[in-house]
Amino acid sequence: MLDPRNGPDWDLPRFHGARRRYLVASTPRTGSTLLCRALWDTCRVGAPKEYCNPMQLRDWAVRAGSRSHRLLTGPLVGLAGRGWSRGRLQRHLDLVEGLRTGPTGWFGMKVHRHHFERWGGFEADVVVRIVRDDRLAQAVSWARARQTNRWADFQTEQVRPRYSRRLIQRCLEAIEADEGAWARQFPQAEVLTYEGLVSDLNGTVGRVLTRLGEHSSVPVQATLTVQADALNQEWAERFRTG
Repeated sequence: MLDPRNGPDWDLPRFHGARRRYLVASTPRTGSTLLCRALWDTCRVGAPKEYCNPMQLRDWAVRAGSRSHRLLTGPLVGLAGRGWSRGRLQRHLDLVEGLRTGPTGWFGMKVHRHHFERWGGFEADVVVRIVRDDRLAQAVSWARARQTNRWADFQTEQVRPRYSRRLIQRCLEAIEADEGAWARQFPQAEVLTYEGLVSDLNGTVGRVLTRLGEHSSVPVQATLTVQADALNQEWAERFRTG
């Protein structure tokens, strides 16, 4: 597995009963991975992940017995899911739901806007959005990650990042467009913020559990750290001053 958490050691006991689905509707660099990991750690509402991104499609196809997907490593991972029909995707999701639904019947999935549009949407009983109040900081973080391919604290930067006003601007415009689309699509969604998540992880997780009609008395700990550093701040200030 390219992502160890896609392996069978992380599967949950089979749930027998009617399943319910919640979506974490997000844009890049909003803390959505931190939120999903914390929800998973409550042991109540499944194992939410970005199950429609290429790495996930690749790993779960391998688990389903695909020999061709085993060859998709490095840059080739991006080819996973190319040409899949909606029916093929549904078989993937059926496999994942069967192994990653929590003891209360909830299955969670993180979805970026381009996943939602690519696959024609997803049905959900509850939608949670996580947004970032400081969208310039979000755009800077996204631009840097796109250059370096470092998306989490346990990864290393593959190339040295270079300031690009044009790339930051493109990221900022994409964030604005996608957040606007989410707001129009799901006006009744529970809206969380990156800033609130970082300052009060358990309180934010508690809001989601309440929305799902669940609770947990076990506190969760952050298993990922904030990646922003002085370089991010430098780029943001440089962007503001033109």
